[in-house]
Amino acid sequence: MKEWHYLISIGPDLDGWSISTNGELMGPDGLITKEWHAKDREKGGRKAYTLAQLKLKNGKTITRRVDRLMAQVFSDEPINKLIVRHKDGNKSNNQLANLEFLPKTRKNK
Repeated sequence: MKEWHYLISIGPDLDGWSISTNGELMGPDGLITKEWHAKDREKGGRKAYTLAQLKLKNGKTITRRVDRLMAQVFSDEPINKLIVRHKDGNKSNNQLANLEFLPKTRKNK
């Protein structure tokens, strides 16, 4: 069952934004935000990570990877200490059940 969680825990400028356990983003106006896929240069331009534009309260717009937003909301560890692994290898599948949040180590930096 899909659950929604607020992004305010990441920062006050994201007040009104939510992310679901399915990796969907919803803005303050209730509409799911624009998302697109970055191209993976190493794999011949195929789809890679899902990116989203978030409009902040101050009027600025930021672009973030959805899998990293999921880690920030659903993990207790600071984002700079985590690697996000997609269990099925599909970098555009950002469902919580498909993501694994692993601590960074010297070996996997």
